Amino acid sequence: MGSRNHPYYRVVVSDSRKTPLAEALEEIGHYDPRQEPSVFEIDMDRYEHWRQNGAGVSETVRKLVARG
Repeated sequence: MGSRNHPYYRVVVSDSRKTPLAEALEEIGHYDPRQEPSVFEIDMDRYEHWRQNGAGVSETVRKLVARG
């Protein structure tokens, strides 16, 4: 997402058995590193729901959640 020289990321839940370009199961947040301070918003209830149901978390999302 975003545009040239302005990155904007969605935090999504996707099925690992499908291609990376497949539709996401759910969008649970977003991250905008260009704003000052950077904006990271995530629905922690949905994040925990998916974690309890066996979803893996990427290292990047893990670091962003730990950062707050």
